[in-house]
Amino acid sequence: MLDALFRPKSVAVIGASAKELSVGNRIIRNLVEFGFKGAIYPINPKADEIRGIKAYRSILDVPTDVDVVHLPIPAASVPQAIEECGKRGVKVIILNGGGFSEAGRNVDEFALAIGSASKPIGLNATLWFAARQSALVVIRAIVR
Repeated sequence: MLDALFRPKSVAVIGASAKELSVGNRIIRNLVEFGFKGAIYPINPKADEIRGIKAYRSILDVPTDVDVVHLPIPAASVPQAIEECGKRGVKVIILNGGGFSEAGRNVDEFALAIGSASKPIGLNATLWFAARQSALVVIRAIVR
């Protein structure tokens, strides 16, 4: 599972955007500009392409396996996105979004939304293993 995090063969961005300064656009840009050699899958139900890369309406529409998914989306949309990632067999999910406090959730409540089998696994970041989805969830959002 850590191989998928540190040496992914494919990366999807749920919440990819054509808006130049959006987090979803910047993740795609960084992958391209820093020479990521694997497949890049922008996910946006309203776009045909983002930064010249074919976009997909859903993670479920991506034609190949996906190692890592970035989620720069609002907190309220995260549980459904994680559920879809689980159905797709995604190995690592990185939360780049925020708004967990605004949505009335703290990290523990969020873990329950992922699934009751979720548990913290430590390291220097907030990591959760979502057993029901068989995915490592890296929470990068700062929750106050």
